[in-house]
Amino acid sequence: MQRRWFGSLSLAWVLPSSVLAGRADPLSSLLAQLTAEQSTAARLGHAYLAVSDVGRLAATESRLRRAADGGVDGLRRAVATLARADLARGDTVLVDGWVLARAEAEVLALSTYHRAWAC
Repeated sequence: MQRRWFGSLSLAWVLPSSVLAGRADPLSSLLAQLTAEQSTAARLGHAYLAVSDVGRLAATESRLRRAADGGVDGLRRAVATLARADLARGDTVLVDGWVLARAEAEVLALSTYHRAWAC
């Protein structure tokens, strides 16, 4: 439990101030549109957020921000590219019984984190 809380606090230092201030963040909106399975995405995102590396999440978020200019389709392409690269390297994680490319787990964690800060 403490690790989850500490991870959330640590991530606050690397995310843009617009997210932390509750202002509209285009990336947050796009992340919310990536899947219709919001409850599953939230469950997996929370689980991975509890054990994720804050530096890696920040790097992935930075890549996603650059891809967000292309809208939700650009973001989906970026996630697919990152996931394919992870799978090719065998960089997978087990999250709540699901085997995911690390980038997929990071996107779910970021989506969960952005949703929590937007409230």
